Amino acid sequence: MTDDEIAMASSWSGVMSQVCIVTAAVFMGGSVWQWSVMSPADLASWLDVPTIRLDHGRNFAVLLLMCLPALLNAYGLMCIRSSFLCFARGEIFSPKAILGLQRFGGAGMIAVLASAVMTPVIGYFLTYDSAAGADFPIRIGTGSLTILVISGFTWTFARILGATAAVERRNRELAEENAAFV
Repeated sequence: MTDDEIAMASSWSGVMSQVCIVTAAVFMGGSVWQWSVMSPADLASWLDVPTIRLDHGRNFAVLLLMCLPALLNAYGLMCIRSSFLCFARGEIFSPKAILGLQRFGGAGMIAVLASAVMTPVIGYFLTYDSAAGADFPIRIGTGSLTILVISGFTWTFARILGATAAVERRNRELAEENAAFV
């Protein structure tokens, strides 16, 4: 890599670290906004049930459940933000940068799985005491599948980087030990 390419990657990493903050805030704000504008009738329609009983305790629980995937994604974004900050400082293979990538991938995979089961969990929670039974399928779309694959790739890539960095550190230690012995 040339010095100009390194400088551009460093600058881009600095920008991406800020994008992570904005995106995490949008995830959390969007979930709270979605919850705040959703009436009981809208929630029943989303769950495909005739009616739901929504008291203050259940309403708060729905907020927490709806925010869980966003919270996991926001955590992952803060983890990869630490990686971007390391990259901006030129710490490409540092343990902190690799750990941030790995945690981002793990959080993304868990967020997709949590999101997929959130509709049934909310549905059962809001209708467990109603007379009519309802089925709540697990919903996962192509966007979620794409995030799952990208998150899995990121997690795997980070594990490979970590193993490679460990081998490199060990090789360097052995070379120093051999040089000292000779």
